[in-house]
Amino acid sequence: MPDSSTNEPSARAVEATDLKQIPFLFVDRISKVYQSRQGPVSALEDFSCSADVGTFLAVVGPSGCGKTSLLRIVAGLMPPTSGKVFVSGKEVQGPGPDRGMVFQSYTSFPWLTVRENVEFGLKLRHVPTETRRSTAQTLISQVGLCGFEDAYPDALSGGMKQRVAIARTLANNPDMLIMDEPFGALDYQTRWAMQELLLSVWEKARKTVLFVTHDIEEALFLADNVIVMTGSPGQVKKKLAIPFERPRIVSLKANSDFVALKSDIMRLVRQEIPDPMVGQA
Repeated sequence: MPDSSTNEPSARAVEATDLKQIPFLFVDRISKVYQSRQGPVSALEDFSCSADVGTFLAVVGPSGCGKTSLLRIVAGLMPPTSGKVFVSGKEVQGPGPDRGMVFQSYTSFPWLTVRENVEFGLKLRHVPTETRRSTAQTLISQVGLCGFEDAYPDALSGGMKQRVAIARTLANNPDMLIMDEPFGALDYQTRWAMQELLLSVWEKARKTVLFVTHDIEEALFLADNVIVMTGSPGQVKKKLAIPFERPRIVSLKANSDFVALKSDIMRLVRQEIPDPMVGQA
């Protein structure tokens, strides 16, 4: 059953209230229905969530529960079938520079160097060369790629490519980062290092982050709040405030309270996964 205690403000409240008073990110009862050859498929149903400015919200749930659909709607890459999304008090009606997206797949342009990739969005906006170069160098340093400014993506590891993607997104100075399993393709050790890197960069920039992951441990380590989704169609099963103080270090993952909370969330997610033995003779 979806958690009815999330207490997200309703659309009626938004219509009756100054939009500046709603949370920085406000997803208001959205649904998404896709049309297929077999008929309509509901990916999201009456889904609501919110995040205050500068906070880190992670979303977990079983495969196929609509997590990526949620991100694409918030990013403005596709509209919801019903409901609305607001970012900084404005209804999302398409992509915008206030939202930057980082994908799981490596999205660096292979014909550009690390520096050129990071500068790409600034160049499109006609930012002066000196400012562009200074901004890129600062971010390249923050993500630990000093010395690789002139390298091309095919010379980089997977983790380094994702560092480029993060730096390139931050270079455009969005108000919000939308991250779709950005570390999902990395090996375990590299993934831990990238989680620490993301927290370090986030502490400096304090962007609002909406982060989707299959990794419950990752969600707990990174986020201020975690939403657990139901199986398809995706709804909010439970929203949890993460009690661990910041700054966080990898050793937190061995903390008994951390392990217990991870187990609780795993149980919630597993409840949403169909038993393959049910219905078998």
